[in-house]
Order: sequence, then structure tokens, then C-alpha cells
Amino acid sequence: MEREDADLTGVTWRLAGMRDDFGAFLPVLVDVVISAFFDEEGRVSGSSGCNRYAGSATYSDGMVRIGAVAGTRMMCSDPQVMAQESRFLGLLSQVGPYRLETDTAGRKAEFLDPAGALILQFVEVL
Repeated sequence: MEREDADLTGVTWRLAGMRDDFGAFLPVLVDVVISAFFDEEGRVSGSSGCNRYAGSATYSDGMVRIGAVAGTRMMCSDPQVMAQESRFLGLLSQVGPYRLETDTAGRKAEFLDPAGALILQFVEVL
């Protein structure tokens, strides 16, 4: 694993926003936590809003590939949260390149589609 990839692992990342069906980038709904934790054994896991998920992940040379994701199947009382969760889980399979950035607000992990468009943006949980 390269140093850049090691910086992705061992950190809890909280989703700040994601691309919608029309290409707009939207923030996560208020009071909803979507997270990702990449471990050194090639797995990703976290909260998808209402449920927990886990799957395989490979990362090298600035690229991430997330395999099949399995999750719990609890229903949320809010249909908007369920729709957001479904959107997030669908976008996980589309990630390709990623970049890590640090600014005055902290570290960010930005996941792009194969064409280079931003689809998921996470911030490091301290």
C-alpha cells in the first residue's frame, strides 16, 4: 500500500455531500450521519444513514474500487433518509480516482467517477 493510500485507511470519514441524479452536488441531510472506514485488510464499512454496510475495497495509485456492499435492512421513518441512503450505496460502486486534501477545516477525501467528476466528499472525523 502506498503512503497516499495509507492516509485513507484507519480514519473515520463522514460524508459531507454527494452528487445527485442531475449532476448537482448536495450536502447530506441535517442530523444524518453517513460514514466510511477503510481498513488495511481491504474492507470498507460504516453507516449509510439508517443502516450499517460493509464491503471489499481495493486502493492503490490514487484509485479506489469498492466491491459488493452488504448491509442491514432496517427501514427509516423518513423516506428522504432512505432515498439518500440508497443513492449513497449506489454511488459507492461508481468511485474510481480519489484525492486527499487538507485545508483550514481539516482533511477531506474526494471520490471521483472514472471521468473525474466529484461524486462523494468526506471529511475526517476527529
